[in-house]
Amino acid sequence: MIDPKLIFRKAKQHDLDELIRLEEMCFTGDRLSRKSFLSFIKNSKDDLIVVESDNSILGYALTLYKKGSSLARLYSIAISPNHSGLGIGKQLLDFIETCARKRKAAYMRLEVASKNLAAQGLYQKMGYYLFNIKKGYYESNDDALCFEKKLTSSPNRELRDVQYYPQTTEFTCGPSSLMMAMSTFDSTLKLSQRLELQLWREATTIFMLSGHGGCGPRGLALAAAKRGFEVDIFISTKDYLFINSVRSEKKREVMKLVQNDFDEQLKQYDVSVKTKKVSFDLVSKIIKDGGIPLVLISSYLLTGTKTPHWIVISGADDHFIYFHDPDLDEGHSSLENEHIPIRKDEFNKVCKYGSSALQSIVVLRKKGN
Repeated sequence: MIDPKLIFRKAKQHDLDELIRLEEMCFTGDRLSRKSFLSFIKNSKDDLIVVESDNSILGYALTLYKKGSSLARLYSIAISPNHSGLGIGKQLLDFIETCARKRKAAYMRLEVASKNLAAQGLYQKMGYYLFNIKKGYYESNDDALCFEKKLTSSPNRELRDVQYYPQTTEFTCGPSSLMMAMSTFDSTLKLSQRLELQLWREATTIFMLSGHGGCGPRGLALAAAKRGFEVDIFISTKDYLFINSVRSEKKREVMKLVQNDFDEQLKQYDVSVKTKKVSFDLVSKIIKDGGIPLVLISSYLLTGTKTPHWIVISGADDHFIYFHDPDLDEGHSSLENEHIPIRKDEFNKVCKYGSSALQSIVVLRKKGN
């Protein structure tokens, strides 16, 4: 029940001084700066909500939304110490959850310091559950407890324990996704930049768009097969891949040569390329059968840029696919990039690239499964 004396609204620029004062009262470290507050006030893609009474701000909550997904993250929440114990935090949490549902968010996530027992108690009473721990996350070296709440009535999901690894270059999303998938079946595998670049050298198509070459499904599959994994490849076309991304005929010939060579090497590992369209239902079945799929998508829905991008699928239910995105924005928590939920209709839009609507999956399984 929302107290009618309390007003919940979007923060405005004239709130800056009070927001800074509140931040200094509530936190000794990891504070939001005036510049950050101003940025969140001006943008419309996130929600910076204040709660006020008698023209005084008693608290605020900042919710971030992952573009192209159904995920919301409570980045920060603060209630004036002079008004603690009055249930304001619970009412503010209720309000921002309502805002998130209006944006079609299916899950709300947050981090809280392991020493902050009062906040943990509130979140648990509000239906949040612990799903991860980030060691030494805060400036104080305190651990962050990662909580989550389902905002919809969708069925319980099934998630694989896929270790997260962020790509360290702009062109190694494929190797990074492959490393995450391989480590799911091999817990001894050490994820490192050295392995990331080694896999890229093995799997690159040589030319793709501009700059360094990216990795196609055949190269990634071959790198996995060489390391003892069972591999399946699904591609929506029998044509040469990414040919239209380069204009030079010489470069196109090189790309054809590389793809033909990949095909010859894949035969040595009994890996065949299956021509098949990618869909939500196909990916869900692969997950439920024990495989870990790497899916080629267009990054447009995630970043607004039309580039091919690899992600690794970590789970599924009747309404959502969940994935790890290796492209972690600088300064952000991996919490935002792990087990990202995406609705069935959105997934079927995003799992295709380019004017030819290219679709591809590389599926890993443990040898003998």
